[in-house]
Amino acid sequence: LAGWILAAEVHAIAFASPSAVKAVVAGLGERAPLLARTLLAAIGPTTSEAIREAGLEVGVQPSRYTGAHLAEAIADRLGPG
Repeated sequence: LAGWILAAEVHAIAFASPSAVKAVVAGLGERAPLLARTLLAAIGPTTSEAIREAGLEVGVQPSRYTGAHLAEAIADRLGPG
């Protein structure tokens, strides 16, 4: 993941749970700050809180907490292309 972020091949990362945030941050270890280079999307408020607790910024959180709405919010934010 770190390599893809560094190569600008990742435009967004969607998180569906706080435990997913913690697992990705732990997996990246000292490279976790690289996550700030991409759009971080949270399915809901508890996941957003986990992203912020990791010292990162939430870029997208849909108003309805479903996978479909999360995907739509990411697409809206990134725009065409």
